[in-house]
This record gives sequence, C-alpha cells and structure tokens, in this order.
Amino acid sequence: MAVSGRGLGRPVILLPEPGIVNRRMTESLTRVAKPQTATASASARIGFEAERIMEQNAAIGLLCVNPDPTLLRYLQSLFKDLAVYTATDAAQALLSVQNQPDIGVMVADPQVTSSELVKGFIERLPDGVIVWLGHRPPDPSVEGPATEAVFRMLQRPVREGELVQTVRQALGVYRLRHKRLQSARAERLAEVERLKDELVMIAAHDIRAPLSVILGYCDILLGHEPGVSESGREMLERIQASSKRLLTMVDNVLNLAALQDGRLEIQLAPTRIGDVVREVVDSLAGMIDQRQVECRIEIEGDDRPYDLERTKLAAVLQNLVSNAVKFNRPHGSVEIKATGAPDLVSFEVHDSGPGMTPEQAERAFQKFVRFAPGSAAGSGLGLAIAKGFVELLGGTISLETHRGNGCIFRFTMKPGVRAGEARSVLQ
Repeated sequence: MAVSGRGLGRPVILLPEPGIVNRRMTESLTRVAKPQTATASASARIGFEAERIMEQNAAIGLLCVNPDPTLLRYLQSLFKDLAVYTATDAAQALLSVQNQPDIGVMVADPQVTSSELVKGFIERLPDGVIVWLGHRPPDPSVEGPATEAVFRMLQRPVREGELVQTVRQALGVYRLRHKRLQSARAERLAEVERLKDELVMIAAHDIRAPLSVILGYCDILLGHEPGVSESGREMLERIQASSKRLLTMVDNVLNLAALQDGRLEIQLAPTRIGDVVREVVDSLAGMIDQRQVECRIEIEGDDRPYDLERTKLAAVLQNLVSNAVKFNRPHGSVEIKATGAPDLVSFEVHDSGPGMTPEQAERAFQKFVRFAPGSAAGSGLGLAIAKGFVELLGGTISLETHRGNGCIFRFTMKPGVRAGEARSVLQ
C-alpha cells in the first residue's frame, strides 16, 4: 500500500517483510492473481523494462541500505546493470556515500537510516534522490533532513514491477536535478569568470599608466643625461627591459579582453608585407644576436601594397618570430616567408627548435598555456591573441610540429576586411 510521508510535500514511497523475501523472493514480490503464463509474461516485461532503465542510467550508482542481506542480494540481481552499492547499516552506507562518486539514488529502509546518513547524503549529493523502502514510515528525526531529497516511499510488500518503475522514475528525477544543478553551477562559474576578467582588465589598465611613466623616464635618462655612470646606465637598461616585458603582458591582457568583448576596431591602411616583416625582424635584432640564430626572409608578391591592419599584422608576426627565436636551439635558424595576392596574404614562420608534442600543439592557442619553465615562459597569452587578431582580419592560423624538428606556424589575412565582416568571423 502506498502512503504519504508527513511533511514530504509529494507522493512518496516505502519494501516486503524479510520473511517474505526469504520464502521465495521473486514470487513474493511479483505474485498476482493471474495464471502462470500471465505471471511469466509480466516478469519478462519487467525484465525488459529493467534492462531499458539500466541502459539509460548506466553512469548512475544506486545505494541500497537494508538490514536484510537476502533482500540486498535480490536488489543487486534486479538492477545488475547498474553500479549497485549495498549496506546493512547507516555507518556502512555513509562510507559508500563518501567514497563512491557515481551514487545518485539511495533506496533505503528508513528504520536503519540515521539522520547523519541523510545529512551526509544531501551534503555530498545536493541533487541526490531517496526512495524509502520499508514497512513503517521514517522517524521525524530522519524524515526532517530528508524532505527535499525524498522521492517516494514504498510500503513492503511491494510488487517487483512497482519497484522497478519507482527506481526508474527516481533515476529520471536525479538526472533532471543533476542537469539543473550543473547548469546553475555553470552560470555561477561564468559570472565569476566575467567578474575576474573585468577585474584583471581594470588592474591592467591602471598598471599601464605608471609603467609608461617609468619607461619615459628611462628613455630620458638613457638618451639625454650624459652624467649617468656606467653602472647606473646598466641598471636603467635593466629597468627599461623589465618594464617593457611587463608592458607587453599588460597590453596582452587588454587586447585579449577587447577581443573577447568585440571592442577591437580595424584600421586598414596600404601596407607592404615585406616592410612589416623586416621591421619585426629588426625590432628583435638583440634577441636574435643573443641567441645566435640565423634569420632568413623570403617575400613574394610584394610589388604592391595591400589594404591591411598593419599594427595587428605586426603584432602577430612579432609573437611568432620572437617565439621562434626564444625557443630555438643555439645557432639555429628561423625562416619567414610572406606571399601577397589581391584576395589573400599568407605567412609562414619555421624554426629549427625542439618542436612540440602533439598534446602541446593541441593546446598551443589556448589562453594562459605555457610550455617553457622559468624566465623563458611568458604570460601564455601571445598565441591566443595572435589567433584572435588573425581571425579578426578574416584569416586562419595553424601549427605544424614534429618533435625534434621545430614548428611551422602558418597564417593568412584577407586584404580589405572591415570591422563588421571581422566580427561576423569571430561569432
């Protein structure tokens, strides 16, 4: 007989007496006043229904709590395609709740279920579902904490079909609750991520102003103060170099935020690709000399200027070429190829360094991904921003790497791409 638990606020359920199960489990649970053939047919339907349930809920664990080991074995056989965990008392059940992450539904005798077990179950599984299975309603001290989690209460004895149907429904309820909870968590995480990005952007913006002042004074002292000692000049150059690196990181954060928000505008201008490549290489001359890397340039189709975003093109090349030099082997080489055409300009940067593993190459364009330890590592934003700039300008970027044989970065840009077109590409 189905009964309603006090204060449960929904139809609830409680199983058969241990003696009945011990006499003959299957018959006592499934016996109805029908001929044997009808009973066999019903059992076949129940078996089919149980198999269908398990296919849908294979990843959800079922915890059965009952003092009768025979009944627990029966439940294990009935739901054999699920991960079924059993316990004869509340203490064992609580250990299962704490140690088995896939549990979603608990089928329990309320008379052996403690308030501590219920609280632990709800705390560990806020989306978990409880089906009471016994011959008496739960004690108020147990029922109270369990109210929100309880789905039904089955009064023993109960037909096998009713038990299977109830567990099926409970698993369905758990799936819905779990989906809603995951969705709510995802929304909260997205909001936290948005607030974090906003805070980082504000901080980066505020840091940029004093950094520019520091760099300005360094330039003045190094260029217009003849009385600066050699040791003082060396310290100023170090301050200048460190400030420039920090300013690059700040600009990366601001650029990434602007890319994500769609706030970057495109300023097109007639641009010769050979000029941009040579300017980038000249700006990295100090690093190239220090690493003793040979840099080769090959330009084709540079007989005319192309309508491009020169600043962003230079930023992409600066990132790829500096990485090719920084992560190269001593006395290695870097090849830069650029090809111009009216509808598409293409670039290739090939280094002779150690290359990347397939796993590293797969993550190379993600934010905050760094593969080099120590001072060789940057902010982990350069390639992500390069990808954003390329896509903003209607192009694509790719990476080819073989461990021990260097990396080849290839990217394209479409001359004449306007801001509206670029935003549609990003979307």
